[in-house]
Amino acid sequence: MSPWDKEQAGTLSYITSKVGLGMVSENAHSLQIADPVEFFREQVADALRQESLEVDEQLEFYLVHLLVDFINPGKTFSPLLLGGEILDTPLALVLGKALETEGADKLRIYKTLGDTSLYITGYFNDYFNRKPFGMDYYINLGKQAYAAVCDLSRVYPAQCPHGPNLYQSLATEFSSYVDVIAAIAERLSPCQNTNLLSLYERWLEQGGERLRKKLQQEGVVPLPTPTGTSN
Repeated sequence: MSPWDKEQAGTLSYITSKVGLGMVSENAHSLQIADPVEFFREQVADALRQESLEVDEQLEFYLVHLLVDFINPGKTFSPLLLGGEILDTPLALVLGKALETEGADKLRIYKTLGDTSLYITGYFNDYFNRKPFGMDYYINLGKQAYAAVCDLSRVYPAQCPHGPNLYQSLATEFSSYVDVIAAIAERLSPCQNTNLLSLYERWLEQGGERLRKKLQQEGVVPLPTPTGTSN
């Protein structure tokens, strides 16, 4: 059965707050979406086509619901973390908590770490260009977290209905899925990436087909070989 067939019927209504779609509207600080699942399903499908990526329905379903969860403040609270709110907790502390935790909770914390790393590095991609540290640290955290979930899902299958293969894909192709989230962010928040020099510097540091195409769309032909490793 397709994961989409398991969706409950009905209309959801979310008001975004400090994350995600709160940056979409120029005239308001929030945006109401009648059906966030359908909204992000269309966004993810468009981004996958833009990035020339083919994924199975289960992975597409996962990416859609990850985005839906991060615009719903109630879904980003984890009682397993000291601060509760994942977006207010340094990811190094989340990793530390995962390392010291045993049992099925270990899997859940690693999943939270992987999801948050993917969301932050994708949706707030431009943020890292204004910081002295790069994205590599967060990308490596995400890869490590999803690889751990893959392994732990074989020990605690009841806690991981998606199965190990999905998390193995998230771990090995993490950078590609960052590009998918970033492509969505650029469409919804075009003001994030209006600085051409900033865009070119990011391409030099990170590399990647998405940034190269974006430069070409702006009339810039990137000739130097980038030093980034996100391809």
